[in-house]
Amino acid sequence: MELEDIINDIALEFPYYGYRRVTAALKRKNLIINHKKVHRIMKDNNILCNIKRSFKRTTNSAHNYKRYKNLIKR
Repeated sequence: MELEDIINDIALEFPYYGYRRVTAALKRKNLIINHKKVHRIMKDNNILCNIKRSFKRTTNSAHNYKRYKNLIKR
């Protein structure tokens, strides 16, 4: 229970920390703990951060070049 409280305090102080950074913060506090256990505790307590990644468009369909048929489809 005490470990969960410490992890929760770190996660509230730094909301964008994932389990790896939380593990490093625990090691700085001289608490030796495996990153897998930190991940499991954070997952069980629903305090894992979900980073919203930006959508990157890779295809430009609004060009003026000639479009060729897809010959592989057939």
